Amino acid sequence: MRGIRTALFALAIALVAAPAHGALTAFRFTDLDLRDAHVYFNFLGCRDVTDNLIVGYSWNSDLQASITSDRDSSGDLDRSYLILFDPLDPSGAGGTLRFGSGSCSAPIEATTCAGDGFLAMTVVGYQNSAS
Repeated sequence: MRGIRTALFALAIALVAAPAHGALTAFRFTDLDLRDAHVYFNFLGCRDVTDNLIVGYSWNSDLQASITSDRDSSGDLDRSYLILFDPLDPSGAGGTLRFGSGSCSAPIEATTCAGDGFLAMTVVGYQNSAS
């Protein structure tokens, strides 16, 4: 949990489903980048591989590829992070949401998702604000 508090992530999410008001609404991350703390690799000295390609590898480019592709040809995207609102009510004061991984089909252009082990998902509270 400490790592989650110290790491800042820049992310974009895409709407996966837009069911009727009061139903479960899921959003899938389409971009996720580690910003702080950085990832270092000991190769001819200590090298920051968070965004910088070293020997063809960087943490964020590998993470992006795993979110948008099926490199192991399993029929599912390699990583699928989901945020689930049950229910999503933008006009309400707030509520709880669940964050975790799911199973989303490839290719990304026509993906559909299902949650993997909703009980293992992290539950967090949120508040809506007028601004």
